[in-house]
Amino acid sequence: MGLFDFFLAKKNDEDVFYHKISNIIGYLPRNKTLFKKVFTHSSMNIKNSDGESYNFERLEYLGDSVLNSIIASYLFSKLPKSNEGQLTEMKSKIVSRKNLNKIGREMKLLDLLNCSVNKNKFGDDINGNILEAIIGAVYKDKGYNYSKKLVEKIIIYPYVKLNLLSNKIISFKKSLLEWSHKNNQNITFKTMSKIENSNKNFYCNLFLDDKKLVSVSDISKKKSEEKASKMAFKILKIKS
Repeated sequence: MGLFDFFLAKKNDEDVFYHKISNIIGYLPRNKTLFKKVFTHSSMNIKNSDGESYNFERLEYLGDSVLNSIIASYLFSKLPKSNEGQLTEMKSKIVSRKNLNKIGREMKLLDLLNCSVNKNKFGDDINGNILEAIIGAVYKDKGYNYSKKLVEKIIIYPYVKLNLLSNKIISFKKSLLEWSHKNNQNITFKTMSKIENSNKNFYCNLFLDDKKLVSVSDISKKKSEEKASKMAFKILKIKS
C-alpha cells in the first residue's frame, strides 16, 4: 500500500466512524474530537498536548449530571402529584446502572470503543459509561436543548414506561431488608472474596435466621449480594 492509499484508508475509516456516530446522535458532530474521546478507553493511555488524559471518563461524569437533570425535569412535568421521594425513586429506576447498561448494550456502543484490552473482559458497566459520555459530548457540542431531545429519543420514548416503573425494584437487597424488618425476620449476608485464576470472586451466603437460604458468587460484593437477594425473593415468594 502506498502512502496515498494509507491516508485514504484512514480517511475512509474516519468517515465510517462519524457516520455511525451521526446515526446515534442524529447529526454529524461539529466537534469531532469530543466524539473520538467518547470512544477512547483509559487503557489506551493517550494524553493530549497538555499532558491530560484523553478518554471518555470526564464526559461520562458530565453526561451523568445532564441525564439526571433531564430525567428529573421530565418526571416533574409528567407526575405532578408525586412528592419528592416518589420522584427521586422513579428517577433512580430510569438512570440506574442496570438500565443504562442495557440501553448502551442494545445500541452496541462497545463495538466503537478504542481500547487496548480484550473487550470481553469489560464488565457490563462499560455500556452505560459510554452512553453517559455520549450525552456529555452532545451537551458540549450542541447544548442542553439538543441533549434533551437526544435523551428523549434514545432513552425516554423507547424505554420509560411510567406505569410499569412504579412497580419495578431497583435494589432487591434493599427491598428484602425492608421486607425482613416489616415481618420481623432476620436476614444476614456473609460475603467473602477469593482469588481464582487471577480473578477475584465474591461468594455470598444469605441467611434467614440461622438457615442458609442462598449461596451465590459474582465479580463484586455488591453484585453477589444483589443476586442472592433476588433469588431469595423468589424462594420466599415475596411480591414486588
